[in-house]
Amino acid sequence: DFNDDGDFTDAGEEVHMSSVFQYGTTVFRTGNFIIPLNISTGLKRMRVVLEETTFTPISPCTAYGYGETEDYIVSILPAPPSTTYVWNQTVPGLFTTATNWTPSRTNINLNDRLVFNNGGSITVNDVVGQSVSRITVANNTVVNLNAAAPVVLNARDTLALTSGRLICVANTEVSLGSNASIGRIVGSGTIQGALTVWVDNVNTNYVFPLSQTNQSRNATISLNAAPATIGTIRVGFLPAAFASTGVPYNDAGITVNKLAPIGLWNISAGNGFSLTPVGNYNLSLDATGISGVINLSNLTVSRRANNTSPWDTAGVFSSATGSTASPVANRSSLRVFGEFALASDSLVNPLPVSLIRFVAKEESGNVNLNWATSSEQNNKGFYIERSVDGNNFEAVGFVKGKGNSNVEIGYSFKDITPFRVSNLLFYRLRQMDLDGKYSFSSIAQVEKKSLKNLSITAFPVPFADKLTLALHTSSAGKLRLTMYDLQGRIVNSLDANLGLGNNELIINEVDKLKSGVYFLKLELNGTVDLLKVLKQ
Repeated sequence: DFNDDGDFTDAGEEVHMSSVFQYGTTVFRTGNFIIPLNISTGLKRMRVVLEETTFTPISPCTAYGYGETEDYIVSILPAPPSTTYVWNQTVPGLFTTATNWTPSRTNINLNDRLVFNNGGSITVNDVVGQSVSRITVANNTVVNLNAAAPVVLNARDTLALTSGRLICVANTEVSLGSNASIGRIVGSGTIQGALTVWVDNVNTNYVFPLSQTNQSRNATISLNAAPATIGTIRVGFLPAAFASTGVPYNDAGITVNKLAPIGLWNISAGNGFSLTPVGNYNLSLDATGISGVINLSNLTVSRRANNTSPWDTAGVFSSATGSTASPVANRSSLRVFGEFALASDSLVNPLPVSLIRFVAKEESGNVNLNWATSSEQNNKGFYIERSVDGNNFEAVGFVKGKGNSNVEIGYSFKDITPFRVSNLLFYRLRQMDLDGKYSFSSIAQVEKKSLKNLSITAFPVPFADKLTLALHTSSAGKLRLTMYDLQGRIVNSLDANLGLGNNELIINEVDKLKSGVYFLKLELNGTVDLLKVLKQ
């Protein structure tokens, strides 16, 4: 009873729920939970309920036929003082390895402050969902965050982006604040990926310092009235091609016939956030480095509900600000969220080359890349860039563009024997204009088929008290298996020696897991496979 109101039914007061189990003598169940920092210290009542039932969850305050309820008085003590932990690795390392931090991060709590200031590019793997007091990125450090399953790394008080970038590479996102405090962002650094921030009923202006590579993709949301209920707003920038269903249309006298193919901003509300019946917000989107902008007054923002919906004119047109090299497109009086992109009349603002597809396929040890454009304006050509980690790219070729065109044009490029550097490769296009401006395509992933050395089948589906894996390997070796829940927490792990050919592996002690989706990460002979499984 965190708020001392005599019940256990308020938000956040149900702190642990076990799965259904067979109980008896020598049968034990354990659980852990975090005391929020905004909870007052002192004596609190804690209730533990055991109910004979086959259903979950159960309630702390309803009647039951058979079971037991015990109430305890617990003393909540002040939180320990903040400790600053500095990432000390220059090579890829695990977020959860205590010695990868200075001092060693063995006692984790909400007051922790995490610092990344090594300089250069660093990679942090197996990030887990965690809430800390402060996250700092300094010394122009580029931090690449990876996780085996979707996780959110939360800074409760401060996101100090002094200089550098946080890159959410795989399954990771960053959030700021809590339902008790919205937190603050300081510094000139950026986030590549998505950011979720808590919104209260006092502040009205929220800046999302996003970027793609080194180009700003900031989004600013200004509420014109306090929300009906507080919650979160999430903004992510996706640098990918998208359909133009619904175009052309008219927007305040502008014939919108082209969407800027640099990517789109995905904006959504969460944790109960809602506007009042008359509330709305203004939106500003930064497209620094975009090519083909000549007249700011003809640049607008287009919106669609999702990737299957047509583009529309939600809100009210507002003239763009900034410069033609670094335009900021604006929209006012919006009452809906969704996906947003820059748009214009191509006769006034040609905008960048419109890439309509980009495909990479492995063939006989080579990689064939094919792409096409629907229109081009001052297109010098395309640099083909390759990466082994999906983040650091190098140019491996160049294909000359057609300059100006309003018809579909196809292109191709063959990368000869690229798998000598890695079994898994990533490709993107850097489209270059004649004036030196450029934009990136989405990323295509290619794996050399002949080097796939592990096939996996999990059964039963869904599993209950036991999970069995049938594995076929093309080479013997030591397997490392790690099991994660949806929050990125490790719930099981084991090591096993696999022989060449067929193997069977039984994962025990899964009966205690809650119902839902889990992820298996299997590491064998330098390769990594991920498998999603379902617990009934």
